[in-house]
Amino acid sequence: ESLEIRERIRIAEMKIKANALLAMLLNNIELSETEVFNHYQIHKSRYLTEREEYRIQRILLSNAAMADSVSAMINNAALTFAVAARRYSQERSRESDGFIGYLTPDEMEPAIWNTISNNLAQFRYARVPVSNGIYLIRYTDKRNRTIERPFTEVIDSVRAEVMQEKRTDLVENLVRELMGRSEIIISR
Repeated sequence: ESLEIRERIRIAEMKIKANALLAMLLNNIELSETEVFNHYQIHKSRYLTEREEYRIQRILLSNAAMADSVSAMINNAALTFAVAARRYSQERSRESDGFIGYLTPDEMEPAIWNTISNNLAQFRYARVPVSNGIYLIRYTDKRNRTIERPFTEVIDSVRAEVMQEKRTDLVENLVRELMGRSEIIISR
């Protein structure tokens, strides 16, 4: 055997050992749920999404007869929706002309979202039966809002991100340690 072949074998053996050590270290990285959650808390701005939201106005009425009566007054232009809300609604939103604010689909009761999303035109109203009566409901504006995605929705991608950061840190620290022990100079 020539000296050159023995040197190549030695270098190949060192590479195999280094790769085995690196693989073992990478496989032994542990990740706690606390670390994942803390990463999410610190980097919430990375986990945003756009949601459509609607400005909802509603009138709560006790029964179908009352809903028929108030609907007839609104339809005949005897009352505006806002005035009808102030006069007849049985919930506190009457104080604000029936407006309850901007809501995303996640923030609405399913029955209300289904009514609004099933081709209800802006400023038109519909009836929605609920456990304590009947809503006359409409939306007066629609916009997009940027909101944070809940941790439960993004946990897998956060976990993958934290794991990748730990792997990168491990490799960088290993390279730094090896460079400190040797006389190797890496130029970039």
